[in-house]
Amino acid sequence: MFKHVLAASIAGFVAFAPVAGEAQQRTLTVYSSLDEDQAKALIKGFEAKHPQIKVNAILGSTAPIIARVIAEAASPQADIIMGNAVSALMAADARGLLLPYKPAQYDKVAPVMRDGRAEPVWVGIDAWASSLCFNTVEAAKKNIPAPKSWADLTNPIYKGQITMPSPLSSGTALLAVNGWLTVFGEKGGWEFMDKLHENVSKYGHSGSA
Repeated sequence: MFKHVLAASIAGFVAFAPVAGEAQQRTLTVYSSLDEDQAKALIKGFEAKHPQIKVNAILGSTAPIIARVIAEAASPQADIIMGNAVSALMAADARGLLLPYKPAQYDKVAPVMRDGRAEPVWVGIDAWASSLCFNTVEAAKKNIPAPKSWADLTNPIYKGQITMPSPLSSGTALLAVNGWLTVFGEKGGWEFMDKLHENVSKYGHSGSA
């Protein structure tokens, strides 16, 4: 499974603690790869609880968000990374771009959903499973059978009928790639993806899109 995370970026989080006697509204910049509806709901709830803070959200796919964080390393713009894949966050963490953050009741978070280090840089908020969607209406028009396994997708009958997001930008697609390498093994996984590629008509930028 792929975990999406809440992580404090190098720009700092504690700087937004309320100061006595200071009434002006502050801005919290959040980079997020969550679906837009989910991100907006979380932001709305946060702003309702903290009316003195205005959230400026930058939404995007997994890889572009992390690429932006890395590109801004010399002058960080984000205060929080919310809802990005752990595997992608590690690229930023390897460059020292994430600060440790341990939320309240951290000890109640399941071990599989949190960073194993004493000073965590990520905490899971979602766990995802990879699946495929099959258009029964269009398939019936073309007399195409429903696939019963991942391996079925390499059947020539699906040539030009498959679309998926690109793992170069999408955490959703990277989740699928990780799953295939786990299910088929490294050699078998790459062989499967080579065959699958022959049937893919389009690679999109975003998994949710």
